[in-house]
Amino acid sequence: MRLHKIKKGIAWLLLVAMVSLLSLDSMSAGAAVTTYKQLKKIEAYYEGDSLEVGKEVDPEDVYVIGYYDVFNGFSTTSKVEEVKEGFTILPNFVTAEGDNKLTVYYEGKTAEITVKGKTVKRIWADYRGGAVTMGQSFAKGDVVVTAYYTDGTTEEVEDFILYSTLVTEKGLNTFPVSYGGCVSYIYVEGKEPLAVKELMVSYYGEPLIVGSVIDKSKLSVWAHYNNGDFVQIKNFNVSPATIESQGKNKIEISFGGKTATVTIQGLKKEIVSIEAEYIGGGVIVGTEVPKDDIRVIATYNDGSTAQIADFTMTGAKIMEQGENVVVIFCESFVEIVTVNGVKGFVANYDNHIFNYFFSSNYYSFSKVTLGLPADVSQDKFRMEPLDELIARRVVQRVVPTEEYIPFVVAYDDDEMVTKFPLAMKVTLPNGYSPERFGVYYTPNQKTIMAKLDGRFLDQEKKEYEFFIFEPGAYILVHEVSNLLVQEIIVEEELELKTNRNYSLKPVVLPKTAENKEVEYWSSDESVATVTETGKIRTHEAGTCEIWVEATDGSGVYAVVTIKVVDPKKKK
Repeated sequence: MRLHKIKKGIAWLLLVAMVSLLSLDSMSAGAAVTTYKQLKKIEAYYEGDSLEVGKEVDPEDVYVIGYYDVFNGFSTTSKVEEVKEGFTILPNFVTAEGDNKLTVYYEGKTAEITVKGKTVKRIWADYRGGAVTMGQSFAKGDVVVTAYYTDGTTEEVEDFILYSTLVTEKGLNTFPVSYGGCVSYIYVEGKEPLAVKELMVSYYGEPLIVGSVIDKSKLSVWAHYNNGDFVQIKNFNVSPATIESQGKNKIEISFGGKTATVTIQGLKKEIVSIEAEYIGGGVIVGTEVPKDDIRVIATYNDGSTAQIADFTMTGAKIMEQGENVVVIFCESFVEIVTVNGVKGFVANYDNHIFNYFFSSNYYSFSKVTLGLPADVSQDKFRMEPLDELIARRVVQRVVPTEEYIPFVVAYDDDEMVTKFPLAMKVTLPNGYSPERFGVYYTPNQKTIMAKLDGRFLDQEKKEYEFFIFEPGAYILVHEVSNLLVQEIIVEEELELKTNRNYSLKPVVLPKTAENKEVEYWSSDESVATVTETGKIRTHEAGTCEIWVEATDGSGVYAVVTIKVVDPKKKK
């Protein structure tokens, strides 16, 4: 048994004896007393293995004992305790081969420990990986380095220096490995890279609608290598990436410098159904329904939908008050909408009342003018602000905005109900944009808001006119859209020949996004340029990226990697 372990055992026996004496003293005193202790000296022992010169000593390998005098007010006893933390070792690393004397410091006391130092005598490096293709690197983790020390011990080390891992030659490649001033060598077998001899391609999908993106999972691509192996490939390139015409489309598949073609049948994009909706307000009898107030959504044979304007109407002229039927035609499809006909009325402001109304924060205001029939006394009608709490509740349940100006139109004589509809015009509140401005009517002032149809009276779009058909609460709203672009789908990779054109056709999602505009730019215009409409023009051979980014502030973008090849050099 080592000497310091014997001392450690004796110290613990002394510790037990002293604790017993203290307990007897406390019992004889018959009352609690204040005790304190004073450190007399420390002893320290190193319990670790020999260390390589320059390595730090682990405090966990150092055992420190403190010897104390304990005073309880009546007598003094001795106490021994292990010091588990708070001590310092200086220097804290091995500086020379053989015995190294290091000093342990704790609360003003010192003790000396001896740590054996060793140096690397030689090393042995062994590569345990397999053969590596020329031009690629092997993993450092496949190298095992064993150090042999001057004290006869050995140890696997990880912080060795490997000057290169790149395999450059066929056959054995020699790599030096160094550690602790010693050098060893490893040998890595280099093999020629596989070359694709030919590609074999099959398409297992259905015919695709013109403009559809080709699903790569429907393509089976196998590479036949020069060593005779057949391997199924997933990271191949498809050009073009979409179906461009009806009938047979020749699609080029490329991988590993080889190409193959496959034929995919293209189908015409056709409408399979339509849905029509009237989104305007009441239409004066004798006038025609504005075509812009008919929203027609077409569903196509590829499952997509889009609003269309290429439709015709019969019954567009409103013939009577109340419900009028308008028939919508698009190709062979028919839909019916109903439009409310209202009594004819010509706006006249010769007899009118007006008022100014403010938003809740007083940042915006609007002048509101109500036109009255010539025979109506102005004191029969009045316009007043709508309670802010009521307005806020009804607006936020229907329109996502904090910008609105509410007011109430009322009359003092029940006979005035026969005077409707009435013309009203408002000035565009300052800070409101015409594109997002709207007028709403709330009949119950709780949950229902109906958007009114109207028009701007001037080119500057500063004065807006509409008809009101009933008294009640009206709200000028600056609408806010939360429908930002969430995703842009476009080809990930394209391989194109020099001096060719290609048009990108990104799909912007969701379809209900308010602003679907995108912008394009190229990372290297010497390789390829792109127009503001997404038309790519290739130039010299090389690789670049075409960026497609939404312009609505959402930050959504997509990147297309373009590889441009020179067909002459390729041959």
